[in-house]
Amino acid sequence: MRMIRVFVLCSLSVLGGLANLTESPPNCLTVSTDYDSTAGALEKARLLNGSVGGYETMKNLNWLPEAYDTLAGIGFKMIRLDHLVDDKFYRVVTRDEDGKLRFDFSKLDRVIRPMLGKGMTPLMCLAYCPDVLLPAGGDDSSVPQSMDDWKRIVRAYVQHYKDLGFTGWYWEVWNEPDIDSFFKGSARQYVDLYVKTAEGVGEADPTAKVGGAADANVMSPTSRLRDLLDHLKLHPSVPFDFVSYHKYGGSPLDEKPPLDLEWNIEEVRSQLASRGLRSREIFVTEWNLTPVMDAGAGADSDTGHAAAGTAARIFNALLHPELTKAFYFSPIEGYRADRIFNGDLGLLTVNNHKKAVFNVFKMFAGLGDAILRTRISGAATKNHAVYGLATKEASNQKTAVLLWNYGGQPLSVQLTIDHLPYKHDRKNMMVTQYRVDADHADYYKDYRSGLRGYKTGPTEDLEPVECGVVPSASRFSRNIILLPWSVAEMILEPTGRGVQPCVSAGLKTVPELNLAAAKPVSTSSSFEKEGWGTRHVVNEITHSLPGTLGWSSAGYDTPGHGEWVCVDLGPAVPIDTVKLYPRDDQEGEGEGFPVDFKIQASDDLDSWTDLVSRTDYGNGRRALGVQVFGFVSRRCRYVRVYATRLGPVSSVPRVYRFQLAELEVYGKNE
Repeated sequence: MRMIRVFVLCSLSVLGGLANLTESPPNCLTVSTDYDSTAGALEKARLLNGSVGGYETMKNLNWLPEAYDTLAGIGFKMIRLDHLVDDKFYRVVTRDEDGKLRFDFSKLDRVIRPMLGKGMTPLMCLAYCPDVLLPAGGDDSSVPQSMDDWKRIVRAYVQHYKDLGFTGWYWEVWNEPDIDSFFKGSARQYVDLYVKTAEGVGEADPTAKVGGAADANVMSPTSRLRDLLDHLKLHPSVPFDFVSYHKYGGSPLDEKPPLDLEWNIEEVRSQLASRGLRSREIFVTEWNLTPVMDAGAGADSDTGHAAAGTAARIFNALLHPELTKAFYFSPIEGYRADRIFNGDLGLLTVNNHKKAVFNVFKMFAGLGDAILRTRISGAATKNHAVYGLATKEASNQKTAVLLWNYGGQPLSVQLTIDHLPYKHDRKNMMVTQYRVDADHADYYKDYRSGLRGYKTGPTEDLEPVECGVVPSASRFSRNIILLPWSVAEMILEPTGRGVQPCVSAGLKTVPELNLAAAKPVSTSSSFEKEGWGTRHVVNEITHSLPGTLGWSSAGYDTPGHGEWVCVDLGPAVPIDTVKLYPRDDQEGEGEGFPVDFKIQASDDLDSWTDLVSRTDYGNGRRALGVQVFGFVSRRCRYVRVYATRLGPVSSVPRVYRFQLAELEVYGKNE
């Protein structure tokens, strides 16, 4: 089957809801492309990568891996991991009583091995200083007090994964050493650190790649890259496979669009060339439109503003074939773990909902493998804030025209695709269009509308907004209204179906609804501090994360105490399933889950019916992962989990509590 795909950051004028737009918006764009004219390959793997930083949420070893399926599903290839060596998340390195270095990779493996299982590879960022190498009064940004021990640690990391069968990985030396709060050392000390790291990597795996300097800003006076390259010029035997740095956008005035969409590639190339180091790979190991992670719910990064800007930034990256890989910061957000929206920078919210910018990456992943020559003229194309890209898939004749409007005014677009092959094959042409804008493929719309409890929001996924079949022709033309801050994708493909009018496609039905989400909760008792609180048990965050660990009852020195949590569903509804999420933070994963308990229903809080009854649940062992309880459907208003024998919590002295990260209730939608 032969297919043509058009990727358009816009809205088609044939659809409803555009009647209020003027027939001739003040700005116009003409986009013409030719199916028979190719300009090179589209290497999507260069951009389908993410970078995870020092979010406190990484302390939960289950949190990031939960996103792997979603990221792998849109073709992500690599994920950069930071904080690998310090003790913040994984605590790999310790010393025994004799002062010998000891290594325990079990925690780090829980994050890396599931990633590998999904076909993605880590970029290993070797930072920061572990406690065993801290100088007196130092912290994890300090220069390790023994470079020889640092080298031993690096060699142990590389050797561990080599022993598991993984070689040839990329190893990055530190993170943003040009910022004093991240590296309290001189440029000379960073160079020494790099040399020792490169030696350790090479001794364990000669096929591995090593690079740096991972500067936050290669243009700043404190950039470490210049000093590193000066040293490498004089010492060519030191391994140096890739240069890395970070590039965030940002207006010098108010950090509002249009933001900086460039990459500083020319500066980096110049620094390499002047030292005879041209043949190195170039990695941007963190990038986004802005570095601001807490601008508040509804900020540009939560909406189509970031979606359109990201499409423009991706296009500008494609103009630099020497850019080997770029890593979007961040695949999933967690700067404020207790806030589903906070103006953070992720493709996914802290609880794995898809933001508008995620769907732009999904569109990009669906493009063809060859770029078509495209002629674009019109307003607002400076810096490619409004521009286009066309591709095709040679194996099945799928083509894509990518347009975006990273601006606040609607644009009139005349799109033309010539020399389509369908007429020759006597096939009609199916037309399917997708959009990312304020009303489509944007979970923030669902969130701001007050919708809660949906595992996938009604407007969250990238779903068709137009579908139909038109007679085949060698040319496809369409007048399009490119809405402000919008993204759309139109697919053309040959079909044997008869002609059908293009109609607006309705939103899909979303059957799974957690009836307890954000509903009123009462408890027998509650430990209201240190991230615990009654409100956290129905806040749609199923992991125990810093600031939102879940709900905990009071503590006792014996297990035989009655404690309960009750949710008010509002109007009575039929229910048939309750899901209980045990706490899963490192400090007490699986602890505090009740041993004897009942799940009960009531209409008046006086009379209770047992729906589930469990005694000696799990033989009193820790409960790991969601615990699902199904039962005969029953209509009720209140659902209560009543524990009569509590689970132990590891503390000194041992105490017994009833603890949950989240409580969910499901039934038939009405």
